Amino acid sequence: RFGELTITGEYWKIEQDGVIGLLGDSNAITLDYLRRMQGSTNPNVLRAAADPDDVTLFTGALDNNGAPLAPAGEIIQVIDNYRNLGPREIEGYDIGVFYDIDETPLGDWRVGLNFARLLTFFQAPGPEQQELLDAQAAGLINTFPFVAGAESLIEENGRPKWRASSTITWRSGPWGAGLFSSYVGGVNDTGAALADGTPWRIKPWLTHNLYVQYEVEGDQLIDAVRVRFGARNILDEEPPLADSDTGFLGDLHSSRGRTIYLSLRTQF
Repeated sequence: RFGELTITGEYWKIEQDGVIGLLGDSNAITLDYLRRMQGSTNPNVLRAAADPDDVTLFTGALDNNGAPLAPAGEIIQVIDNYRNLGPREIEGYDIGVFYDIDETPLGDWRVGLNFARLLTFFQAPGPEQQELLDAQAAGLINTFPFVAGAESLIEENGRPKWRASSTITWRSGPWGAGLFSSYVGGVNDTGAALADGTPWRIKPWLTHNLYVQYEVEGDQLIDAVRVRFGARNILDEEPPLADSDTGFLGDLHSSRGRTIYLSLRTQF
């Protein structure tokens, strides 16, 4: 009489060993800065020889030991090979709420809501990352740029804290309609920063798909014929700006704008 309500919940946890990954250019360059301030260098950051302008720029600069800071030339290349990373722990929960009610004065309705929350995404830091974290704790380098790929990675690049989606469908006789919405929470972009060093914040992204359909009864030769007219990303939302070759995070967002379609479906 009042419809059917279904609520689902799932908690999950993943522990990984033997993860393969990269240190990252930003970490390697920050490590080179840290070591130069201590009288050495990061051998994986290859630089050109210091030119007269570089020598002038470094005149009077001192390292952390009070010694003259050696002039550094322009970066030519960062060597960043794949390596074994430390253990990784990931956990979160998913919640679903679904409500179905039929034969109302306005037809049959289906409503579904899904929420996914990332609770933990912890990557044990490697030796170089730990060196940077210790330097931050000691005040030898700024808090930003932060150490990418180490410790808590929630809301870092492609790991939003929240994801959600909703579906509403309606049927009344031969007519029907549906609305699907998708939400992806905001994340920090480790490849870009503001002038004060704060990481670039990639905004949340909300998109909607909508369709209307009409179904014609079939006969002995073919089944019912369904005609559907709809639009994906109906508000033509652009993907949030990110520091990547495409200008957005392809694993979270899409550059496909509003797409209008007409489909015809039947079976013989």
